[in-house]
Amino acid sequence: MNSNVNDWKKEIETMEKEIHNKREILNKERILLTDELILDREEDLLIEEEEVYKYKHDRFGPNGDFILQKKQLIQPIQDQIFVAIQEIAKTRKYDFIFDKSADIVMLYSDKRFDLSEQILRTILRANNQNKIESRKDKKKLEKESIISDSGDRSSREIELEKRKKLAEEMKNRIMQEKEAKRIEADEKKKKVFEEKELKKFESEQKIKKLIEEREKEKNRALEEKKKKIEEKEKEKKIIELERKKSLEEKKRKILEARKDKLDAKKIVKDSTFTNN
Repeated sequence: MNSNVNDWKKEIETMEKEIHNKREILNKERILLTDELILDREEDLLIEEEEVYKYKHDRFGPNGDFILQKKQLIQPIQDQIFVAIQEIAKTRKYDFIFDKSADIVMLYSDKRFDLSEQILRTILRANNQNKIESRKDKKKLEKESIISDSGDRSSREIELEKRKKLAEEMKNRIMQEKEAKRIEADEKKKKVFEEKELKKFESEQKIKKLIEEREKEKNRALEEKKKKIEEKEKEKKIIELERKKSLEEKKRKILEARKDKLDAKKIVKDSTFTNN
């Protein structure tokens, strides 16, 4: 039992240490994560902490494995004490035998009425008798048990068998309850794992959708920017073409004005020459 208790404590310490490390990692990465991821991680930690609490309760709670194993170990000793008390009570014809360590109020008790040593001697004597009988009279007892299995047994043996049967039934019941608890815990753990995986999948889908929307928005912005650049280039070409056309028109007018001026000078010169 001590070995089991040490193993359980080590398992609990390991589980608590893992949760502590995960929480420290989350605190360090908190600024890099989205609110949804932080919420999912915190929910996972709460589920794990709940599992540790349930594990502690199953091991060291009022109906945990520690108490059940302790009862199983103490039960045979209690059976021996009970049988010894019954034997002394019947032999000495006692009406009552009290347990001083119990909650019964006992203001005074003379030492000569303390049967603790007698009970211990009775248990030791019964154990020694059983050892002697098992060594010397094994074959004889086997024959007697075959010939008569019911009528020749003492009340002590009948009571022991009854107690042994009750202890076996209790042990079977405890094992069944333990197995039922284990199955229930496995089912709950499986359900928690499935819910966790579902949340993880949903979170991944949300992140994927968010990335796709951001990528789509980015592409849309690039298309708009490209379109604006093309429109500006088009406007620039139109302005350049109009400016070029305006310069050509201005140049044409200047050339025409210059030609008209030369023609006018020529006419004046020709008319002067004719008059002369």
